[in-house]
Amino acid sequence: MRVLRDAPHRRPWTRALTRRVVIASVCIAMMGCSTSLIELPEVGPPPARYELSAPPSSRACASGVEAHVLVIEHPSVRASLAGDRIVVRWPSGEVRSLAGARWASPMPAMLQHVLMKALGAGCLDVTAEPLGLDEAYRLSTEVLRFDALGDPDGLRSVEIELRASLIGGRPLRVVDQRHFAASAPIADADVDSVIAAFDAALDEVSSALRTWTSDTLRAQPSVGGSPKAP
Repeated sequence: MRVLRDAPHRRPWTRALTRRVVIASVCIAMMGCSTSLIELPEVGPPPARYELSAPPSSRACASGVEAHVLVIEHPSVRASLAGDRIVVRWPSGEVRSLAGARWASPMPAMLQHVLMKALGAGCLDVTAEPLGLDEAYRLSTEVLRFDALGDPDGLRSVEIELRASLIGGRPLRVVDQRHFAASAPIADADVDSVIAAFDAALDEVSSALRTWTSDTLRAQPSVGGSPKAP
């Protein structure tokens, strides 16, 4: 986990800001639950920025996987997960944001970067774009869950859930599909504990994804990966 803090900036004292604070206070009173980690609109200092990290390689390179080029596509997400906000989901279905914290980049881009590092550590030849490759396998992911779960007592766990498809071969086809999910408890009522839970859950998911991808590709014939002729 890396923390990148924004430089402080000045906010004007306006009646509009005061009105937002009053409205936010009324909303808190109506919720009747712990809200110390839930964001108030337009209130407070600039948020800290967080990056999640890839898990270390847990095993030696498996023979055969180095013959394949793997394109890791930009993850597909729903609108509420597409930005840099750290999402908190309540049992009612309400979606809010973690107070005082943001991802360092939009979540799909951060996840793609983590997956590239994780799978690259498994000795796969990975890239984010085709870059003129004639043929390569592709890893397509759909993010189903990437949020903290809240209840009237506070935040209790982080849930990450992906659906992955490995595409390639001759003729082009879906080689295999797999569902990955992990949950990690939030130890304490502070932002660092929430981010640590995201790190733990993503480590579990990306490690399992790396093992599945490597094992699946090792059983596939090479489909090239040489640059196209100009």
